[in-house]
Amino acid sequence: MKIIKFLLVLLFSFLMMATISNATDGVTVKMEFVGLDATMNFEFSGLTLNKDNKKYEWGFTELKNDEITEWYDLADFTNNKANVIIDPKIDSIANIVNKSDRGFVTIREKGSNIVMEPREVDLRIPLLELTDKPIINNGDKFSADREKCISLKLNDTFNLSYQFEKVTDSNVINKYRELKNISANREDIVNSLEKIIKKTPSSSGWIDWNYQNGAYYHRDGRYGYPIGEIKVNDDGLYYMWIKAYKSGLKTIYGVSLIDNLNTNVPLEGISLSSNYDIRVGDERKLDLEYKPTQASNREVTWESEDKSIATVDSEGRVKGIKAGSTKITAISKDGNKRATTVVNVTEKGNIYAGSSENGKVVNDSVNNKQNVNNTNQRGANNKETIISANDKDNTTAKGRLPQTGESLIVISSLLVIGLATIFGIRIYNKNFRGI
Repeated sequence: MKIIKFLLVLLFSFLMMATISNATDGVTVKMEFVGLDATMNFEFSGLTLNKDNKKYEWGFTELKNDEITEWYDLADFTNNKANVIIDPKIDSIANIVNKSDRGFVTIREKGSNIVMEPREVDLRIPLLELTDKPIINNGDKFSADREKCISLKLNDTFNLSYQFEKVTDSNVINKYRELKNISANREDIVNSLEKIIKKTPSSSGWIDWNYQNGAYYHRDGRYGYPIGEIKVNDDGLYYMWIKAYKSGLKTIYGVSLIDNLNTNVPLEGISLSSNYDIRVGDERKLDLEYKPTQASNREVTWESEDKSIATVDSEGRVKGIKAGSTKITAISKDGNKRATTVVNVTEKGNIYAGSSENGKVVNDSVNNKQNVNNTNQRGANNKETIISANDKDNTTAKGRLPQTGESLIVISSLLVIGLATIFGIRIYNKNFRGI
């Protein structure tokens, strides 16, 4: 009898473990969105559910092993996915969201077996999502009116501070300009910039947040304004860092971008030097000048007239392919502005007979090949030598050292002469003795 009871207990334990294991193996979770009221939607994938015949519910705790005291109906699910919305307007949920950077979600059949063990979820609000205004124009004014206030994604009366910091990362500035120029909506701006903005503010320089009449205007404690007018003095893009804190609750950081960038400055023209010299295999970045220098649209495309001689990449970097000359052209984004230069490519080791500029050999004609030929011809007539830059110097103070082949000929000749001389002397001695 005891053996039967033991086997039944063992079987029951096995079934329970199988049920829980089925729920957790291969389950993944990701945050789908953060609503304006700080609601977070978490999608759990890899579940085994029965959408047609069963109902499910979920629980939320701060720690993995905490007891679940309240269960909520699971309304959005398929046979292998479930969406759980963490809504901080619910007091029991707000108590966790406002205290911890993480929580745990558990899913079970309604009033029955667990189908997903506690899974960790990230409760940190993305920096640009802390307020309902991720982008603020410099000089914007705020009042206690709900539509004009900065809405904070919090559900408690936190203490608030803020500070301004100029954005120096050109990647952030250029990306923001790009999004602004194409009239990107709020979601596009937030999703694109959240990945590249600075993640931590300075630890000092915080200014207390001033509330309307010393308190939040709305009873849920999410609305107020830091100052009557958001304004920075210098041109540029700024971070407006926001810190929310209270004893016993977690400190939350957020940011809004303050737009005080210069207005669009039209591009009047672009220019390049008349010519550039490079050797085969070498690379050089062309120096493109903009007029005015502070022009907003500085995007150009580059073209090579003959890519077999020289190529050019999207950054204006030219590479010599073979000897010759070709035109390189820069074209503004709107196609209305052009700048052209001639790039002269020579074989490695050749020296131009062009003009000298600051100690550098400069090619001042597109007919370089002819110039080099003429120079070589003059060198031949005057018994001078044009030396390759890659060759060793074979001259001396008094003249010219023999080359390797010439040395062999001289040595061979001397050897023959020496042997002939010795042989002649022997014949001479023999004949002499005979007289």
